Amino acid sequence: MMGLAYILAFFVYVVVVILLARVAARAARRHGRVGWKWGALVALVGYLLVFWDHVPTLLVHKYQCAQRAHLIIAETPEQWKLRHPDSNIERFILKTSFNGVQFCCG
Repeated sequence: MMGLAYILAFFVYVVVVILLARVAARAARRHGRVGWKWGALVALVGYLLVFWDHVPTLLVHKYQCAQRAHLIIAETPEQWKLRHPDSNIERFILKTSFNGVQFCCG
């Protein structure tokens, strides 16, 4: 039930931002300005009030996954198969080295 309240609040917020953007566009046109630019500016501000951290979060997530998201297990595939007989190790092997095998979940 709480999820429905969040969805309803989100849709109300979107409707309010759209209405404010339309009002800003009309007011800009009345004063001889380009209406869509002012409406887009109001819509952007409405978006950024809620999602100001979304783009930086996506960028940091992509960077962290590329740099640090790995699991290193220093044992051979044969040792892994002995310890985990029901696992499918072939789908986890990324590369081998003289220290053992590096694995990545996924």
